[in-house]
Amino acid sequence: MGAIGPKPFIQNHVIQVNGDTATGNCAVEIRVIEKGESVTACGHYDDNYRRVNGKWKFAKRVFHLYHWAKLSEGWAGKTTGPSLK
Repeated sequence: MGAIGPKPFIQNHVIQVNGDTATGNCAVEIRVIEKGESVTACGHYDDNYRRVNGKWKFAKRVFHLYHWAKLSEGWAGKTTGPSLK
């Protein structure tokens, strides 16, 4: 089987609307198959939105990675994001 993914699972959207613009953030868990190995990742998105002709569009999206690790190796010790203390 070749590479599959990424398959993002997005949750916990928080959006603040201010007229025709908005900001938001959400958590994401990602599953991927890379070179025949299962990979897990997680992080969060910081988003900016803009209403254009009555429809909401992404103006900007920034991804903050916490970890990207093969399941066979585990993700402990691979954190790159904010401290979980």
